[in-house]
Amino acid sequence: RVGCLSRGAVTVSLIAGLAGSFVGGLLASLIAGDGITIQPSGLIGSFVGAVNERVIERIGRMADGWMPQFPPDKLAPVLERLRGYAADAGRDPASLGIECGIRAQKSDDPQSWADLAVAYRDLGATHLKVMTGTDCATPAEHIELMLRWHQVVSGAL
Repeated sequence: RVGCLSRGAVTVSLIAGLAGSFVGGLLASLIAGDGITIQPSGLIGSFVGAVNERVIERIGRMADGWMPQFPPDKLAPVLERLRGYAADAGRDPASLGIECGIRAQKSDDPQSWADLAVAYRDLGATHLKVMTGTDCATPAEHIELMLRWHQVVSGAL
């Protein structure tokens, strides 16, 4: 069990260790015994999701990306601070990945998905994900909604 005062140090170690494990092949060799093959095409990115200012600084200093859960109007000032932390650490702020999520319900106006996608793109999002809603009763309905979302969002971008 890790205390709240030690979590940051543990996170720093995990980010560095996981990247090294994939690159060095340790994790791949541990899993190989289970018949699973891992063949990353390059470095495995470390994306972190948190909103605490200390964590935002840590992301800017060492992570590959951030998974914020903010609407676009609240995201801009935090992104500015994140990019400042990256620059302070001697990193190119543009190299940070930003993965934003868009919730989708079957009853949504699809234009709202497109509008959000464009707003996130304009803020510098590098990745978008869809989170399907509770109004999908079956896996097939979730898949259908994801495909509809993809069609709308890719058409807007």
